[in-house]
Amino acid sequence: MLSSQFVAGTVFVAFIGVCVTGLTWISSTLIKVDKNVAVMALKIDANNEKIDQLHGMIRPMWEDFTGRTYDDNLAKLDIKAN
Repeated sequence: MLSSQFVAGTVFVAFIGVCVTGLTWISSTLIKVDKNVAVMALKIDANNEKIDQLHGMIRPMWEDFTGRTYDDNLAKLDIKAN
């Protein structure tokens, strides 16, 4: 019938196959995730540039509308008391 060496060899080869398949799946998944992260980083950078441009256009109109200027020191932490 089946020898114990044949069964042990078959189990060993199956185990190695499962390990190789798992490692292949893990590496391909990590590569896909890395690509997605890179694409998202580019989109976020492009969006931040658009926001900076939009802020640069809207700020003068807002200051003109409200009659106030903003010096990026809204807390006024550096003003000395009397």
